[in-house]
Amino acid sequence: MIQQISEKVSEISTYIGPEFKIGINYQIGGKWLLGLTLARSRGSNFDYLSKVEYTSRKTTSFANQQLISEKKTTAYTPDTNPYQYLNQTNLEFDIVRFSKIDDKGVLALNFYYRGNWTDNIKIAPNVSKIGISGFFFKTDGIFLGGVYLELNDLENNVATFNTTPFAKVSKRLNFGVVGKVAISSIFGDPTKF
Repeated sequence: MIQQISEKVSEISTYIGPEFKIGINYQIGGKWLLGLTLARSRGSNFDYLSKVEYTSRKTTSFANQQLISEKKTTAYTPDTNPYQYLNQTNLEFDIVRFSKIDDKGVLALNFYYRGNWTDNIKIAPNVSKIGISGFFFKTDGIFLGGVYLELNDLENNVATFNTTPFAKVSKRLNFGVVGKVAISSIFGDPTKF
């Protein structure tokens, strides 16, 4: 039985291939920034494959005792949806509004759209998402902090692709907190090395 299972098992992982990306930013006055990025990349449909978990068990008997060893393998069978390479087109669009809070504090509100289209929707769905994020930083500070709210899979393509009739908005909505620290705060001012 172990031999039959091992013939079906195909251990694979996410493939991220070459990517070509071009972008442009345009500043309107001192408060608005528009950004547009177009990318073409090669990847795989790994995230959309059906997982199967196999357990192989080996029993060894010795002097009236048994030693049982198990090995679990998470794999993907070719009869569900085979692992394939695919080409993707990505579009990123951002509108950023900068607002001065005080002499040194700035709030940046970012409204964004992310689109990811594949060449073959039979092996991976097209996915779009929108979001808003807000970041606060000081012009002479070392810390950047913010929050974001993002709605994944606008067209509900992932749920449809996985044969689920509809994924509720509450299951596709992400909220997060982001914090970043400047490297100069850890290593000191790089101009003084």
